[in-house]
Amino acid sequence: MLVAIVAACALVGSLSAPGTADASPPTCLDYQIGTGYGTIESEVRPYNGDPIGYYTWWWFITDLSHRPGEYEWQLFVNGSPVTKIQQQNKDDMLHFGQPRYINGKNIYNSGDVLHVDALHTAPDGTIYITPLNQCVVP
Repeated sequence: MLVAIVAACALVGSLSAPGTADASPPTCLDYQIGTGYGTIESEVRPYNGDPIGYYTWWWFITDLSHRPGEYEWQLFVNGSPVTKIQQQNKDDMLHFGQPRYINGKNIYNSGDVLHVDALHTAPDGTIYITPLNQCVVP
């Protein structure tokens, strides 16, 4: 269900933003995007001697009473999913990290575009869906 909802939102978002298709996403160094209900932040950090070894991502929903609840998310590299849909109940905002090196291979490299699709159901049933949040690995 998450994938269908996010795909529909991505389509609507791409249709409502003419002229931005040719723009390159910003780098994943202190990347931030604002929404009408909060912010999304992400960055690539050094890890185990690798200058781009760890991707971190945070989702802050402004209404603190809506932060606790169930979150679902999935990481994409160049538009392809690289993780399974993950799910967790959290009492605060969603934040996670992803090492670059998994199961003997790099899942992203310099120049790759990273983004996260996420869905959050607040305690009162309000549903939040992330806008497209892309950044380029430096």
